[in-house]
Amino acid sequence: MKTHLIACALASILLGGCATSSQPQAPLVLGRVGPSRPELVVPSNSGTLVVHSDWAVVQVGTDYETRHHRDFRILREDGSLLQQVRNAPFALFEDPALVSLPAGNYIVETVDSVQGRVQIPVQVVTNRTTTVCLTGEFDEPVRKLALSPEALVKLADGRIVGWSSK
Repeated sequence: MKTHLIACALASILLGGCATSSQPQAPLVLGRVGPSRPELVVPSNSGTLVVHSDWAVVQVGTDYETRHHRDFRILREDGSLLQQVRNAPFALFEDPALVSLPAGNYIVETVDSVQGRVQIPVQVVTNRTTTVCLTGEFDEPVRKLALSPEALVKLADGRIVGWSSK
């Protein structure tokens, strides 16, 4: 107990001495905090094209079949072939391919089960995504937006293909 009292007395003296003998310390000054640095973006002249082409059924083995978006072709404005796109790189997945293209005007050519062979002019814009849909899946959500008819591109049967580039 006597040792404990001595230790407490020493601690009091030391702590008391530190408190009274030290000068007020200057606050630590740090650099100004701001938003994080922007990510370094490589300058690009390309955009992305996504084509939800009509569905094609694919047989997987003997007991199972699945579907994927039909392949399509990208043509230059003059009609020459730029690229053949395999629209379902993996037959078990339904997501269409993302195609990076230089900004410009192109023609998407594919086969639709109702319309037959179709050619859709598209505009690709730098750092933006141009989406074409031939499956009818976008019809209901887009119609709910109540847009003017000029804002949309449609097939002859009324299915919405995409947004007008005008």
